[in-house]
Amino acid sequence: MMIVLLLAAAAAAAGACQKADKPKAKPDSAGAGDPIGSAQGDVDLDSKDVLARTEVAASAPVKHVLVSWKELAGAFRGKQDPRGAKRTNAEAAALARDVAAKLRADPDEIDALVKEHCEDPGALRGTTYTVTADSQFVPPFKQLALRLKEREVGIVRTDYGYHVMVRVTPPPPDPLESADLLARPAQTG
Repeated sequence: MMIVLLLAAAAAAAGACQKADKPKAKPDSAGAGDPIGSAQGDVDLDSKDVLARTEVAASAPVKHVLVSWKELAGAFRGKQDPRGAKRTNAEAAALARDVAAKLRADPDEIDALVKEHCEDPGALRGTTYTVTADSQFVPPFKQLALRLKEREVGIVRTDYGYHVMVRVTPPPPDPLESADLLARPAQTG
């Protein structure tokens, strides 16, 4: 039992959008783990137009701003950002909308907005998450990431809060590790 608790705590600390290998317990607050738009009053901000797309990328580099609220404390297993622990769902939804509007106006502002508002430790380190169908992210996060077009912004709710996400331009290939360079025939001479 102690090992399971340690694994759960480590998974929660690893990143709020990555899912644990073991099924996680429902958050302590009643209704906090319910689907979006539940009877508990959660605001539905999901980018339904993007999520409805049938075209799915094999891989998508994304950055995101995670915004949580106090009723989600159980999902974080004691590691929730203090800002989120004080926020209501309505305040979190307003902040997520504001961040999304700023990103839609200028997707290049993602790093500044992450530093100012994000509650995901991995994102705060400047991490660009490369999302694939088999990556260890919670399903709603993965579904949105793989459907976004480059520089497009979307929002999705998970048990950790609202993820305001932008698909970033992938970095250019390293010229010393380029597949094109490695595929060239060896020169003799």
